[in-house]
Amino acid sequence: AGPSSSAPPVQAGLSGLFALPADLRFPGDWNAAKAKASHDSKWLLLNVQSNNEFASHRLNRDTWSQEALR
Repeated sequence: AGPSSSAPPVQAGLSGLFALPADLRFPGDWNAAKAKASHDSKWLLLNVQSNNEFASHRLNRDTWSQEALR
């Protein structure tokens, strides 16, 4: 059986290993994210990263992939 059509596409190589999980990204802008968080009575976490810093990529791989943090 092939992959489910609802499953996110798998990225190959290092870009896939260090990619921010798609389910943690908000598709709108800052104001829309604030409004959604307020409406849902949830905290809003802003994660600012740099493509030039390996620590940012490591955060994606090691931290945001942990189920306990999700």
